[in-house]
Amino acid sequence: MEGNNELLRMELTEHNTFARHHFQLYLSWYTFFLTVNFAVIGWFTNDLLTGALKVSLPIVIIATFFLIQLILSYLASLKLRNYFETTHNRCNELLKLLADLPPESNLQARTAIPLQVYLKIIGLMCSTLISFCLFWIALAVVSIYRVPL
Repeated sequence: MEGNNELLRMELTEHNTFARHHFQLYLSWYTFFLTVNFAVIGWFTNDLLTGALKVSLPIVIIATFFLIQLILSYLASLKLRNYFETTHNRCNELLKLLADLPPESNLQARTAIPLQVYLKIIGLMCSTLISFCLFWIALAVVSIYRVPL
């Protein structure tokens, strides 16, 4: 029985560690991805406003590329959100098995994963990805009307 509990504790620890690590990687990737978006948007907006562009085709191609990347990023964020929910639920199951508390007890073990915080942050990040999609669409449309293809 103690061997089983040790395996369950190890699984719980690994789930918590992996969840924190994955969230940190997600934040790092997201920061890099938005930085690249801002840099390219700034570059093309400057070229568009100063009249440096002779044709709008580069903006349309790059906008299409970034739109595809943003859509894939949004879908990946939703999958990651699902992963955190699944991991949180599994940690709760493990805690119930390990706690072995009587049903009438008021004590309840809780997982160390701050699920609600993770879900809210991912939701806000997804909103930002959507706003970037809309901006890229607007930039492409404006460039087509302002400069010939």
